[in-house]
Amino acid sequence: TVDLSNNRIGFDGSKAIADAMVQRKLEGRSDMQVNMDGNLVFQEVMNCVTHGLGIILCIIGTTLLNARVQNQPASMVKLVSCRVYSASLLTLYTSSVLFHSFFALQKTRRIFAIIDKCAIYILIAGSYTPYLQISLQHKPL
Repeated sequence: TVDLSNNRIGFDGSKAIADAMVQRKLEGRSDMQVNMDGNLVFQEVMNCVTHGLGIILCIIGTTLLNARVQNQPASMVKLVSCRVYSASLLTLYTSSVLFHSFFALQKTRRIFAIIDKCAIYILIAGSYTPYLQISLQHKPL
């Protein structure tokens, strides 16, 4: 195993190494493991920035959405639905920011990778919740 982690190789260097590994395999030479974690610094920082912006927009959207549904008929069901969706969206963006923030710490990154993937499923459930709660409100299962 060759450890090239945290060397600031960047995207072009990482791609060149990955291409060389594919070429090596195509030539029938022995497989070699290369650890390149933590080399895409700019990409990870930009992921943090965009997902951090997502957190801010999520908070603004949650406030606006809650204000809009507060005085509607059956507002409690709609309010709970909006809050479940908003909480799941906030969970996704927060876990994503944390995952991309710790790109240089391999063990920590693995933990946040699991949390980030779980947050995707939480968002899927949170996205279906308002639709099901509101549309099936008067149709018991």
